[in-house]
Amino acid sequence: MRLLLLNKPFHVLPQFTAADGRACLADFVDLPAVYPAGRLDYDSEGLMVLTDCGPWQARISEPSSKLRKRYLVQVEGEPTAEALARLRAGERILELQDELVRRQIEVHKVSAEDESLITQRPDLADASVKVTGDLDGTAFVFTSGVEEEFEFELSPPVDSSTGSINVTLSIDVESWFRADNGSLLDPSLEANRSEIETNIEQSFEAFEDDDGDGEDDAESAS
Repeated sequence: MRLLLLNKPFHVLPQFTAADGRACLADFVDLPAVYPAGRLDYDSEGLMVLTDCGPWQARISEPSSKLRKRYLVQVEGEPTAEALARLRAGERILELQDELVRRQIEVHKVSAEDESLITQRPDLADASVKVTGDLDGTAFVFTSGVEEEFEFELSPPVDSSTGSINVTLSIDVESWFRADNGSLLDPSLEANRSEIETNIEQSFEAFEDDDGDGEDDAESAS
């Protein structure tokens, strides 16, 4: 297991990709298959833990694990007696605390941590995506080791303060082998690999789906 401790600088995204050109973890960590366990805001600086152990990362990051954490926070100015009293009483100080606004998903290669899967499917070793299909009567197998981390926003934010909610993650697989003009990309051609992998990275969408019909509740209500 690999474990890294990183002092994340101010104005750095706590992820390895940044479509808008902002600084991110990839500017400081040049190692494959490590992922942040937890996060810090873009406007924050401090310790981040990165690891290549999926179960250990989940134990730290997932709220369901209920792992106790202690934070040392530096703030500007001096808190008033009233503000300290509110904190001691446990008042909620983040208005959006119960709104699911940003989530992260990761695509990564099958690794040694997935020993049982590799035993059952040795063809998936060192791969993150494998597609078998037929193009114009010719069978193909497309395998990729693309590794990406995605952060997406749910708009409008999902309010979880009133109970459990269901969020659907949609993957537009049909877009993987389509060029921008709609024509098919032959997955057997190495020249098309980069465009196909870019399509994979952009094919994820998430939305609230409490009725379980596979459609965005916000769009259904409009």
